[in-house]
Amino acid sequence: RALGGPATFRRTPVVTTVHGPRAAFPLMQLSAASYLVGGGRVALLGDAAHTVHPLAGQGLNLGMADAECLAQCVADNVAAGMDVGDSMHLRAYDYKRRADVSAMQTGIRVIHEMFDGTDAGRVWARTAGMDLVNSVGPIRRQVVGAAVGGGLLFG
Repeated sequence: RALGGPATFRRTPVVTTVHGPRAAFPLMQLSAASYLVGGGRVALLGDAAHTVHPLAGQGLNLGMADAECLAQCVADNVAAGMDVGDSMHLRAYDYKRRADVSAMQTGIRVIHEMFDGTDAGRVWARTAGMDLVNSVGPIRRQVVGAAVGGGLLFG
């Protein structure tokens, strides 16, 4: 649209026919062996670096935190007069993000295990755990902070 002119909208195409069989893939949590490749000069971030089960909806938050951390590491390189891709400084990105992502993956795995099943022991543990989180303010704040991208749980 022209600057200041009326907005125009186009109808989005609609899928009416599926060509071929449906496919599925397992939901997994994965993490690259290193978030740095290409001799340490190229950083992986978001789903290229790690995946999480969509249960907790944290994939985007982790990717945004990756971008923020990488931007800070690059800014630190520039401020120090270093090449933006200097692997010595970019290793800080790999180290910091790997710790946060690992903590989030562990938390999601625990939540998945707690809510995946109806046996009496699991139901009791789930209820007791949720009651504890809800009744103890500092724990509740830590869990909520981690869920909204506030960094390491209890870190």
